[in-house]
Amino acid sequence: MVCSMTGYGSANVSSEFGEFSIEMRAVNNRFLDTGIKLPRELSSLEPQLRDWAKKNVLRGKFEVSIRWTNNASLLSKSVINIPLLREYYSDLEKEFGHDFAEAAVPSLLRIPSVLDCDEGNTLRFDEATLESIKSTIDSGIQLAFEQFLMNRKREGAFLVEDLSARITRLSELCDLIAREREQVLEDYVNKLRDRIKEFSAKTDLEYNQSRLEMEIVMFADKCDICEELVRMKAHLEAFTKLITGQDDALIGKSLDFLVQEMLREATTTANKCRSVEASALCVEMKTEIEKIREQVQNIA
Repeated sequence: MVCSMTGYGSANVSSEFGEFSIEMRAVNNRFLDTGIKLPRELSSLEPQLRDWAKKNVLRGKFEVSIRWTNNASLLSKSVINIPLLREYYSDLEKEFGHDFAEAAVPSLLRIPSVLDCDEGNTLRFDEATLESIKSTIDSGIQLAFEQFLMNRKREGAFLVEDLSARITRLSELCDLIAREREQVLEDYVNKLRDRIKEFSAKTDLEYNQSRLEMEIVMFADKCDICEELVRMKAHLEAFTKLITGQDDALIGKSLDFLVQEMLREATTTANKCRSVEASALCVEMKTEIEKIREQVQNIA
């Protein structure tokens, strides 16, 4: 099943340690480029999240953001720097009086250095607490990722519709170019025979039938595009099979390879064309392939 490389998902989960808001988004990128935004207290989880992204996303510029609203009880037990708070309180009381200092306490608690009782300005959890927090975050990641995938598949369905129409047109162009090639060969043979007859009528020379046939064979070989068109049709069938498949495998790289092969065959075909009409069809073919290549860049 085709998934767009662009997607968004979010989830909110909570536990005894507070509420966690999780957002993930992705945009086009040839390779996987993961960005992780975590509260500093949970920075130890970053390697695990990167490993998870590597296994589940594979392509695109992927960002995960986790915000944590701590429970007040957890903060009061763990992060208030009491000596520093008293120092600030004392200074305010001396300068502005007791009532002013009392009213300023909530503001003082928002100062980062005041909400820090551990060396290194980070909260420190025991292993059990961190595992509990990680379990809560994992459930939120799963919920957000389900929404993320749903959005990618929805956009992928629109891409399939557009790509299918273009693949159908490319198949039609292959048939038109093949017919045009047969007409070009027939016109060449007739024109060559007419010229020989005209030349023979003006001179006493007789033309060599075997030499004429050899010239026709050489010309036919130069403009023979059967192999190119057969390979093009094979690439179109493989492309269609991939975009209409129902499994969840990521197919962007495979499609990108097929598009490169299509463009190669179209270029070779164009170089062998011997008529204005066939050349125009080849130009349209290459234009369609370029549009397909642009769309494939959006597929994971």
